[in-house]
Amino acid sequence: MQKDTVLRNIVMLRMIPREPATITADTLREKLADQGFEKDLRTIQRDLNKSSTVFPIRNERSSESNAKCWCWMREASLFEIPKMDPMTALTFNLVESFLIKLIPKSVLEFMSHHFRRAEHLLKKLENSKWGRWSEKINIIPRGLQLIPPAVDSAVFETIFEAVIREKQIKLNYRKRDAEQTKRYHLNPLGIVFNQEVIYLISSKLGKETLQHFALHRVVSVECLQEDVVVPKGFDLKEYVKGGAFHYLIDGEQIRLKAKFASGIARHLYESKLTENQRLSEEEDGTVLLEAEIQNSSALKWWLLGFGDGVEVLEPPELRDEFKDTFKKLTVKYG
Repeated sequence: MQKDTVLRNIVMLRMIPREPATITADTLREKLADQGFEKDLRTIQRDLNKSSTVFPIRNERSSESNAKCWCWMREASLFEIPKMDPMTALTFNLVESFLIKLIPKSVLEFMSHHFRRAEHLLKKLENSKWGRWSEKINIIPRGLQLIPPAVDSAVFETIFEAVIREKQIKLNYRKRDAEQTKRYHLNPLGIVFNQEVIYLISSKLGKETLQHFALHRVVSVECLQEDVVVPKGFDLKEYVKGGAFHYLIDGEQIRLKAKFASGIARHLYESKLTENQRLSEEEDGTVLLEAEIQNSSALKWWLLGFGDGVEVLEPPELRDEFKDTFKKLTVKYG
């Protein structure tokens, strides 16, 4: 039936990757068969040739297998069904504005066609109310935003694919300030975006100790065919939740008691430090915070950020540490 032909061609077009990735007609035939479209190779090739006269797809010889491959041209606009609406375009534009200082440009490039499509649509609407959206919406980042280090897009794509496919990798890594690279054979277990830096969480082959590798220090990477060996009980969310990136000091919970100036404490009523926190107003106008929390460098940096607007009361060891810090600051600033 004609409608089956139309549907088959739509499905087929969605299966074709954007260059430099390619796909053969035979692979398309197999993928279409998996979707219930059983057609011979000649029919698929005829459909591809017809589609290439209407859509920006092209065929080229694979340098590896010499097979005839197909791909969407790199500069081709998105094939949308249904087309992007103004609200979706605005959302993509906001996402780009927010992520551009958090994620390396090379990684954002994977979304560039969506961003450019959104930008094009909003530009067409610039004489309408939609065209003035940037005058009415702004994003304020929390804290000082650093420029993210550059990550090679090929490195990111290979590591991402290895993590998703659960395949081992070999990578050449240059540690901070090191002149030479070191080669590692790893089980890639997950990727963590920690502020401006992207980390690969992995274990060395034959070991269960977890290590962090900053992606911008990876010089090259190779995805292998061997399956990843996951350490017993490993769960990425629980690993991060457990403070893997908070630089835990002793791994134990502490009972934090601190007095905050009333103006500073206001946000703690809405954005809690912990679920178990308790806030109470003192006679001197300050607000007492009590909470069970893990002792970490991140906690200390957070408290120090309030300057003289906070006084740490407990635990005694943390109070003494703050006393020592402010004594040193007094000496420095006279």
